[in-house]
Amino acid sequence: MPLIDIQVMTGLFDDEQKSRMAAGMADLMKEITGVDQSGWVRIQEIDRGDWAAGAGYMVDAPMQSLLSPYHVLMNGTSGGD
Repeated sequence: MPLIDIQVMTGLFDDEQKSRMAAGMADLMKEITGVDQSGWVRIQEIDRGDWAAGAGYMVDAPMQSLLSPYHVLMNGTSGGD
């Protein structure tokens, strides 16, 4: 049984959004395998100071600019709405 591991930065997503992520991944696995309940989805929140991109830690980036693309994907609206 597969384990789908999603790692997100702490505080970027609320419980409802994380639930939608997990349900979407479970639906995708069902579509691929044809089996309901064919895997586990785990969402891990990782502290902002534990993320890095290239040579810089993500703690240096503004939180809102990191959230904006995800806000659009999860809610269908831009971060400024």
